[in-house]
Amino acid sequence: MSSSNKWQKEVALPSIKHLSRRQILAGTALVMASTLNSRCNIPEAFASPGRVLPHSTSGALPAAPMPVHVRQSGGHTILENGFIHVEFDAGKAAITKLAADFFGRGLYQNNLLGRDGIRLEGVTADGAIIEPRIQAESAVTVGQKKKMARVEITLPPINLAGPADGSASIISHWTIVLEPAARWFELQLHTHMINDRHPDMVRLRFGCNQWFFNALYDRGNMQRIEGLSQAFCSHSPLHVFYTMDRENGSISIVPQQPDAILESNLFSGTVSQWGSSECGLDQVFCGTSNILDSWVPLKNIHPAGSGKPPRRSIVTAFRVYASDMAFPVHTLPPEITMEFNDLAALYTTIYGSSAGVLGSYQIPGSAYPNLATPRRPYGDGNSFFDPDAWETVSALSYSGDPLLARLARQVVERSGKYMSHEGQIPHNFNGKVPTDIAISGATQSGPNVFWVMACMDYVLGTGDEPWLKSHYPLIKKAVEWLLARYDPKVKLVKFTGSLFIDVFIRYGYTLDTNMATVGLLELLAPVSEFCGDLAGAHRYRELHHAISEGIRAQLWNGKDHFVTQRNTNGTVRDFVDYDGNFGALAFGVVDDPTWRAAMFSRLDNGPHTHPGGRGTWVSEKYYGPADCYHGNTGDSATAMGRIWWLDMKARHRYPTISNCNMFNRTYDNIRGDLLGNTWLTERYNVRGQCIRTPYYHEYPEIVYRVMRTMRYGIDVYMDRVVIRPIEPVTFDFHVGQLHVTYGRDRVTVQIPGHRKIRYEIFHLTPHAGYRISNGLSVKADAAGRVEFQGNAGLTYVMQKI
Repeated sequence: MSSSNKWQKEVALPSIKHLSRRQILAGTALVMASTLNSRCNIPEAFASPGRVLPHSTSGALPAAPMPVHVRQSGGHTILENGFIHVEFDAGKAAITKLAADFFGRGLYQNNLLGRDGIRLEGVTADGAIIEPRIQAESAVTVGQKKKMARVEITLPPINLAGPADGSASIISHWTIVLEPAARWFELQLHTHMINDRHPDMVRLRFGCNQWFFNALYDRGNMQRIEGLSQAFCSHSPLHVFYTMDRENGSISIVPQQPDAILESNLFSGTVSQWGSSECGLDQVFCGTSNILDSWVPLKNIHPAGSGKPPRRSIVTAFRVYASDMAFPVHTLPPEITMEFNDLAALYTTIYGSSAGVLGSYQIPGSAYPNLATPRRPYGDGNSFFDPDAWETVSALSYSGDPLLARLARQVVERSGKYMSHEGQIPHNFNGKVPTDIAISGATQSGPNVFWVMACMDYVLGTGDEPWLKSHYPLIKKAVEWLLARYDPKVKLVKFTGSLFIDVFIRYGYTLDTNMATVGLLELLAPVSEFCGDLAGAHRYRELHHAISEGIRAQLWNGKDHFVTQRNTNGTVRDFVDYDGNFGALAFGVVDDPTWRAAMFSRLDNGPHTHPGGRGTWVSEKYYGPADCYHGNTGDSATAMGRIWWLDMKARHRYPTISNCNMFNRTYDNIRGDLLGNTWLTERYNVRGQCIRTPYYHEYPEIVYRVMRTMRYGIDVYMDRVVIRPIEPVTFDFHVGQLHVTYGRDRVTVQIPGHRKIRYEIFHLTPHAGYRISNGLSVKADAAGRVEFQGNAGLTYVMQKI
C-alpha cells in the first residue's frame, strides 16, 4: 500500500520508552534484543553449503527437564519447573509473581505480572475496586503426583462487600497445577457466594506488566498498544488473551471453561508501581459493565444492574503461559527443534504483526496495514489487497493456529463478497465501504492478483480443500477479469495502473502486471485441475507460456533488463524497475542464462538496490513528480518488503554463490531488525534505516514467507510440495500441520490436506537410494533430487538406504 504526501515523514522506531535498558545504554535501536543475546548463541551467517542449522538453540536448552519444585516461605507458596516461576502470596490472596526462562534453566528475571497480579476482587456500583481482605492465613496443601505439582489453596472467607462492612461474602478455593517442562500453569477456581452481601461485580483480574496486548474473542480480534487508561468490555466468549513486550516478556491466558465467564474485559495504559505501562484482563463471574463493545476511559466503567441473581457457585479454570521473550508461547510445540532466531521471528511476526493488525471484532474480515496505537496512521482504510492483505492472510494461514487461520479466511471472503459484476476485487475498504480505486486515484491490477493468491495460500496453509471447491467460481471470475485485458497479438496483458506501487504512473503493456500474471497462472492451473475445470487448467498453462514469451519479445531492452512498459504506439518507457525485473526472474520468465547473469549484474549494481543490506529499492531511475499520480513521490525513494520478496525469490530460484550471499546478508539483517525491535516500520530509506508508518505488518510477514519458502525451501502447491532450501542444510520446521525434518540421509514430511500430491525433494545424495515409509523405494538423480507420489495429510519418512 502506498501513502500520500502527508505520510512521507520518516518515523523513528521505536521511541526510547520501548527500548530495553541495554539498548538505551548502547544508544541504538536496531540491535538484537538483549534478551536474545543473553539466552542463546546467535548463529553465524547462514552462508556455507552443507551447514547444519542447530536443532535446539546452540546448546542453550537443558539436557533434561528440571523437576517441579514447590516451597513455602513467609506466607508465600512458590512453584517452579525451570521454565516458569509462580508465586502465591497468602497475605494478599493473590498470585503476585510470574517469571519465566524460555530455555528451562530456572534463570528467572523480570516479574511478568503487574501491580495487581492475579487476584479476585469486587467492584461497587460507583466503580470503586474492593481488594480481598482476609483475617486468617490461607490453607495451603501441596501435593505431588507423577512429578506434577498440585497446590490446593483455600482462601478464608473474603470480604468483598464494601469498605464499611466487615462481613464475609465469598469463599474461593484455588488450585494451581504445574507440570514438568510446561510453559504454563493451570489455575482452577471454585468460587462460592456465601451470602447476598457480595459486590455488584466479582471478577478475577490478570494484571500484566506489558504494554501491548491482543484479545481473540469469538467475535473477532481486539488489539491495543497503550490505550491511555482505557477499557473495553465484551460478552463475546474469549479464546485467548496475550501480551508482548521486548523487556517484560509475554503472558497468554487461555480460558478452559469460557461458559463460566459472563464478561471478558480489557484494560490498557494503566501505570504500574515502576512507572511503566500495564495492561490486563478481567474475567467477570458476577455482574456486567455499563458500556460494552467500545473503548472508553477506565474511569467511566462501572457495574450496571442486570436484574439477574448471580450464580451461587462458579467453577472455572485458566491456563496461564509465560515467556521472558517478546513473543507468546501458547501455541509452541512441546519440543522445540527449530533454529531459535527463526522460531522467534516466526512467532513475533504471527502474534505481534499479523494477528495484531486484524480488526475483526469491530469489522469482521478487516485487516489494517498497522497496529492500533490506538489510532492508525492510515485512518479507517483496511483490507488493502495491493498486496498488503495477501501478506497477512498468507502469514496467518501458515501460522499453525486454527483460530488465526479462520480470521484469515474471513479477510478473503469479505473482499470476495464485494467483487464487482465484472470480477474486480475491491482495492480496499474505507471502514465498511469498499472502493475499487487506490489512495492515489489509480486502478490497480494487484487486488485481483493478490486476492487469488491469498485464497490459495489459505487453502494450502490449512488444507481446507472443500472451501477451495466452493469458492473456485469466484476465484476464476477474478482471474478472468485480469485476462480480459490480454492482447493475443503481442501476448501481453494491457493495463492502466501499477501492480502494487499505486502512486507510480504505468500504463500499456507493463512489466509488473505481466510478470505477476505469469506467476499467478502457474499457481492457478493445478488449482483449476483439482476443481474439475480441465479446460481452464489447459488455458491457463497456455497463457502462462504465451505471456512469458510476450515479456521476452516485447519488453527486453536487448542488453540487461526489461523495460517498464511498451506503449500501444510501440514506444517504451523505462525506469529499470526492480519489482518487475526481479519478478521476471522469480517467476521463471528468463530462460536464457546469459540474460539472467546480465540482469543480476545490472540490478545488484544499482546505486542503492539494497540500502544498508536491507530490503530492495524501487527502481534504478527516480520516479519524479511528473511520473507519479498527483506528483506524489512518497514511494520513489524507499526499499519495499514486497519487492524484497521478489528479489529473494529470484535468488532462491537461481542460487549462485553471489545470490546466496546476498540472500543471507539481507535476510539476517532484516530478521535481526525484527528480533531487535519486535515491530518494524513500513519502509527502509537510502541509508537502510526504518522510516514511515510504525508498527507496519509487511516486512515481518515477508521475513516469514522468505524463511519458510526459500531459506527452508518448503513451498506447497496444489499438485506438489517442493522442499528445496536455498543451501543444503539440516533443519526442523514444525508449525501447525506443516512438518518437515530435513537432512541428506533422512527426510520426514507432512503437509495439511487430503489430495493426491507429488513430493519433490532436493539437495540429497546424488544417485543414492531412499526407502519411503509407504513401501516405495526411489533413487536420487545426478543433482540429488527425489520425486514420489503420495497424499497430503499423511506423514512420509524417507531414509537413505
